[in-house]
Amino acid sequence: MNKENTEKLRILYLSHERKMGGANCSLFELVREMKSRGHYVCVAVMYKGCPIDIKLKEEGIETLPCFYGWWQMPSNWNFILKTGFQFLHRMEFLAQRKLCKYVIKNKIDIIHSNSSCIDIGMKVAKATGVKHVWHFREYGEMDYNLVYMHGRKKSISLVKENTDKVIFISKALRNFYNDMDNEDIAEIVYNGISEKFISKSKEYNKTPVFLSAGNLNRAKNQMLVLKASKILLDNGVNDFQVKIAGESTSLVESKLYKDELIRFIEENHMENVEMLGYVKDMSELRKKTDVEIVASVSEAFGRVTAEAMFARNPVIASDAGANPELVEDGETGLIFHNMEAESLAEKMRYIIENRAMIPSMGENAFHHAVERYTICRNAENIENVYYGLCDFK
Repeated sequence: MNKENTEKLRILYLSHERKMGGANCSLFELVREMKSRGHYVCVAVMYKGCPIDIKLKEEGIETLPCFYGWWQMPSNWNFILKTGFQFLHRMEFLAQRKLCKYVIKNKIDIIHSNSSCIDIGMKVAKATGVKHVWHFREYGEMDYNLVYMHGRKKSISLVKENTDKVIFISKALRNFYNDMDNEDIAEIVYNGISEKFISKSKEYNKTPVFLSAGNLNRAKNQMLVLKASKILLDNGVNDFQVKIAGESTSLVESKLYKDELIRFIEENHMENVEMLGYVKDMSELRKKTDVEIVASVSEAFGRVTAEAMFARNPVIASDAGANPELVEDGETGLIFHNMEAESLAEKMRYIIENRAMIPSMGENAFHHAVERYTICRNAENIENVYYGLCDFK
């Protein structure tokens, strides 16, 4: 659709967290692109002055601080925590009232909820009669141990009844929600990555350097990378390096996991493995590495995978979640199986023994990603979803 020949839209986006995690990074890039296309955009943020609020304001994008809760929560919380969380969620009627007034006053065309974790967009859309787009970016149960407060069956029923379009970021995620059997509301749109991650050129190391990037938690499965590396070392393969970029979160479990990783490295004397902690400039780091390992238990899309491919780094990925959709086995990277350290070690060894193929595989990965995962393509596809819902006279 030619944006020059269409009416411009007025869109209210709803963020679901304060920090700049993967979902908020995708939201930020989408909103910035929509603004550049001439649409009126505003983003509801959960707290004034939070990281997403600050970043949006730096781009001259209007924000609307408005406290609201999630309708998903950790399944392992005790009764007291769950009760308190449910109480806070019920209090979001105040935020709902504020958002409804904003929607009506500013003649909003589209309300876009950025995550399956929040339901306030559905409520505001129902109260105002405005079209609602719901972006499902996570498995919830599989990747973050989250469950629906009202149960999955009832919640999915509410989604189907009160949403005009549900955007899934991969076929794998769409299949996970196979109980959302209304095909008319389902749309698959891959995430968009900023062009700033696109590498113009690439030099590779003589000794392969593998990179694992992401927050330190069990779902990202950095321990599997360490175990695979140990298998190689135990078998006399030592002409490689591994760098792990990422820091633990504020959760106790994440901090304990970090300690486990460090202890494993020390106890096994893995001098070729380096824990880098938080890395501010991942693009610079990727220039110094050769192959990225994505060992996640489940990836609904995998921004890290696309960013690696933009950097001309082939990817070794697990066969879980959307990884096989993004990585073409043998062409843009390699797929290992069943979350087995032996399988990952086999793929790493293949790369080490055939290091001459890394540049060509990296080029394949680059062209594959640029054709499919840019923010421009993502925004164009979502823009078409919006126009398909709006009836301009």
